[in-house]
Amino acid sequence: MLFSREYFNDAGQAPWTLICLLVLWGSGWTGANAYMFSALLYTSYFPSVVSFSLSLLALYFQLRFLRTEKAGFLMAYILLGSLLFVNHPFTGVFFFTCSALLYLEKNALNKKTLLCYAASLLAALLLAALWPYSSFLPSLVTIVTGGMAQATDYEQTRNYLYANIALRSGPALLGIPLMALFSLQKRHLLLAGSCALFSLFYLAGYVGTISLAERCIFFIVFTLQMAVSRTCRERFLPSAPPAVQGVRRLTAWVLLPALIMGTGIQLMLVYTKFIAPAFRRTAGVTLPGYVNPNAMNLELREHLGEGDVVLSDIYSSWSIPVYTGAKVIALYHTPPHIGDNTERKKAVETFYDSSTGRETRQEILKRYGVTHLLLDFRTAGKELRPLLREMGLKVVAENETFCLFAVPAGTSSFTTLTEHPPHATDR
Repeated sequence: MLFSREYFNDAGQAPWTLICLLVLWGSGWTGANAYMFSALLYTSYFPSVVSFSLSLLALYFQLRFLRTEKAGFLMAYILLGSLLFVNHPFTGVFFFTCSALLYLEKNALNKKTLLCYAASLLAALLLAALWPYSSFLPSLVTIVTGGMAQATDYEQTRNYLYANIALRSGPALLGIPLMALFSLQKRHLLLAGSCALFSLFYLAGYVGTISLAERCIFFIVFTLQMAVSRTCRERFLPSAPPAVQGVRRLTAWVLLPALIMGTGIQLMLVYTKFIAPAFRRTAGVTLPGYVNPNAMNLELREHLGEGDVVLSDIYSSWSIPVYTGAKVIALYHTPPHIGDNTERKKAVETFYDSSTGRETRQEILKRYGVTHLLLDFRTAGKELRPLLREMGLKVVAENETFCLFAVPAGTSSFTTLTEHPPHATDR
């Protein structure tokens, strides 16, 4: 990693940093902001993870600018900072916090660097204000004032990211005493300072129910992993500085076994969550056969496209825009700039409720301009198949996994989201 190599001024640091970030976890967390190895298999395209990667790259350019004072590095730092902030504002908070601490650590706090930092922050805010796809300021106000606190998905995410911290962080917690040691030795202010600040914000979010503060756990774990990675690397330096002589034995007997354990946990998670479900045994066949986990989405792409509006259960809706370009009625994750997403989710739940009457279902189809209806038998709706046939919906595609219906043109009018169409990757 360019950032760790430049930050520690050590060409041999990058492999240690990479392996610690990917495997130094317990059971970990999945979803937005998750970057452990087993989660990256499906979160690598999430805006939060993309912005996290851009944050480290922007910090690298900041370090290069501080060392060389070349304008090109400054421009790259400002440009990347603006892009990552627009892409995922909360991860932008991580970046600008670390950037400020980096200026302090490198004793570069002067009028020139203050102007550079202010320029990067103003550029990000300006780009966010001008961004045509969402309204930044109203969304920020909604979140800051607690407007999203009652959303079901926000509440579930909050409970998830505050639960079982020790079990999920696992060996990364070994970085806590190392962080204390760095503080006593007055080394690595960026790591120690950001760990302290994000820990305080994380705690404040728990006490005061601050929306999104729970996601600071990923930034905290990142700093702890960085502390472990640096300590492991210093263990193998030909001439380790006096400050690290005392932890050589700790590295050999504690940190390296922790890395081995973390690697084993990640491999187990990859097997149980991705490899095993991708194979299915068939009667009369000795070896299990491979089942493409994207088979349904690939087949849907043959029948759906831009301009189509699909009603699907909430958990199956995420992938439809990604693979097909079609719109969906509602998202599980509530975007702050879409004010009626909660209402839309309730409409979807009502439609898939087996006790809902025919007229109510027809009204929902008409209200949202539905052109296609998906029953994903793995999640919901299998019992609705005969009812939908009775409503006169035509089957477009069907197998043991799903059934796709076409809604007659006379049943609906196009009234879905147009100003801010939902996307499967809005996270």
